[in-house]
Amino acid sequence: MNIVEIIRRFEGQEDCIAHLENLRFDREPYCPLCESHNVARKREKGRIGRWNCHSCGSSFSVLSGTIFAGTRTPLIKWFLAIALVMNARKGISSYQLSRHLGISQDNAWRILHKIRQEMLEELTGISLKGIVEADETYARIYTGEERNRGRGSNKLKILGAVERQGNVMARRMADVSGDAIKRFMEAYLEFENSVLITDKWRGYNVLDELVEHYVMEEEKEEGKTTSVIEGFWAIVKRSLYGIYHHYQWYNADLYLAEICFRYNNRKYEDEDTIDYFMKRCVFKHSNIAYHTMKDAWMM
Repeated sequence: MNIVEIIRRFEGQEDCIAHLENLRFDREPYCPLCESHNVARKREKGRIGRWNCHSCGSSFSVLSGTIFAGTRTPLIKWFLAIALVMNARKGISSYQLSRHLGISQDNAWRILHKIRQEMLEELTGISLKGIVEADETYARIYTGEERNRGRGSNKLKILGAVERQGNVMARRMADVSGDAIKRFMEAYLEFENSVLITDKWRGYNVLDELVEHYVMEEEKEEGKTTSVIEGFWAIVKRSLYGIYHHYQWYNADLYLAEICFRYNNRKYEDEDTIDYFMKRCVFKHSNIAYHTMKDAWMM
C-alpha cells in the first residue's frame, strides 16, 4: 500500500480493524492471552471489533498486544504515519507528522516512538555475515550548554557494522573500548562466516582471535576499505542533524533503529515495506518503558 491507497481504501475505523484482523487472524481468530480459538464476537455499543474468549474469559480486540493497543488516535492516522515514516528518506519529525495528520506534537512523538520500537524489535535478531565493515562515530547531542571539543566530548558514541550490499546494525555505546566492541560483535556478527574490516582504532584488537580481521591502512588496499559504513554514517548524521535536532541520548537507539530499518529495506518498494511492517505491527511486541532505557540499553 501507498499513501493514496490507504486514503482510498480505509474510510473509517471499521475498515482499518477489518484489515488488521485479516493480517493477524487470517480468518482464524484467537485469543492473544491463551491462544484459544474458542472465541466469538462481542457486541458492545460504541466499541468496534471486540471479541470474547470462552476459554479464559477475557475480552480482546485485534489491537491487543500490539503497538496500536490503547490508542485513541484513529487507525487511519496510524496507517498514514507508518507510510510517511517509510517514505521519508531522512526521517520525519514529530512536528512535521503532527501537521500532516492534524494531531498534537506529543501524540505524534508517541506514535513515532511506537513505530521505532517495532523497528528495533525487528533488528534484535539480526546476524551479520560475509564481508563486514565496522566503525565508530560520534554525533552531537543538544544539551543547551556550550560544547566541549575533543574526541567524544559531550557526544553520542555510536558503533556500527554493515554487510557489503547487505544489512546494517548500529547502537549507542557507553564507550568504544575493546570490551564494549566485543559485546556488540558477539551480539550481531557471525564470527565463523565473516571477514571483518575496521580502521586502526585499538579497541578492535580484541577481535583478532574471534574473527578474520583486517585493519584498513592509510593507503587503502583494493577491497579493504570502510567506505560502506562511512556512507551509512553520512545517512545517520543527515537524519540526526537535519531532522531530529533535540533528541535525548537515551532515545538514540530508537532513532538509530529507524535509520537501520530503512537502510536494510532499501531494495524493496515503499509499498512492499509498508505491507511488511504492517504485518509485524499486529503481533506482540515488547512495550518499552522510557524510564528504563537510559542504562538498560547501553552496550
